[in-house]
Amino acid sequence: MFKIRRPLQNPETQQVIRLHKPHPGNILKQYQIREIKEVLGL
Repeated sequence: MFKIRRPLQNPETQQVIRLHKPHPGNILKQYQIREIKEVLGL
């Protein structure tokens, strides 16, 4: 089974974050929140 990462792009800055699509539902996992913070420099 392949885990597919979905690219999410900010149209203003063209910055891309690739995250595994959450399923079921739209709840982010802790590791996804860490990845987002890392990309944003938080």
